[in-house]
Amino acid sequence: MPFDSTPGILDTPVEIVSNGSGDPTPLRFANTDARISGADIAFGAKIVGPLRLDGVASSVGAERTDIAENLYRMAPANGRLAVSWVQSRWSISVESQFVAPQKRVSDTNGEALSAGHVLANIAGYWLIRDGIRLDLGIQNLFDSYYLEHLAGYNRIAGSDVPLGARLPGAGLSAFSVSAGRCSKEHAGVSQLPAPTLTLAQPGAACETALSICRRLSRSAPATRHEI
Repeated sequence: MPFDSTPGILDTPVEIVSNGSGDPTPLRFANTDARISGADIAFGAKIVGPLRLDGVASSVGAERTDIAENLYRMAPANGRLAVSWVQSRWSISVESQFVAPQKRVSDTNGEALSAGHVLANIAGYWLIRDGIRLDLGIQNLFDSYYLEHLAGYNRIAGSDVPLGARLPGAGLSAFSVSAGRCSKEHAGVSQLPAPTLTLAQPGAACETALSICRRLSRSAPATRHEI
């Protein structure tokens, strides 16, 4: 909700400080009565041979019941549709992600409209051997520029994003995850947790996780090691 009954008028220290960060209409947390309704749907079907189609869609709407107003910060309708080629030890999927424009915004809170967008992703896995799997993927394949409705706003002057503007979504990025599982029949085996390495670079991101199994000496009890 607006910080006070005079949004846009800088008559309190909070509003003055907030205006210096690019937001002349700060908000405050407050409970309110609302009516929320929506629907989720998920489906999957085998087309022919190893080829299959999967999808999921979600839509939600919310209105305040104390006044005639939309509820603040509600996600727009969205969905995903993927075509996959699935084999016993490997799989590859091409996915489209659809996000509709959000026009049901809160005027009281000065919420901005957002445009829809479509993204393309590719993902797959390879079961290298029993207990060892490698997952690979590329997100936002065409490096599309888009703004998520629930994204944060830039509060730092002098950056590539204008002060007070929505932060753009992630650009072209890739990820890889390898995971291992120790066999139960191996006595005295400890599984190390998967440390995660994140490389933050402009327009790209990479996450790598590695799970390592280590055989311990039979004379020593099985223990858990962390790295």
